[in-house]
Amino acid sequence: MDGTPKATKPKGRDAKTKIAQTRMSVLELAKELGNVAEACRPSTLPARPSP
Repeated sequence: MDGTPKATKPKGRDAKTKIAQTRMSVLELAKELGNVAEACRPSTLPARPSP
């Protein structure tokens, strides 16, 4: 071992992690498209957060 930390994949994704990753991918798509509403349509996420 050289003492370098190794990146490890989580064994299981909990619900919050899965939602967060989905939101991040939608935000990345929104940045590419320049339109949040268009990016949210395929993912079924609301374009506006609920209160």
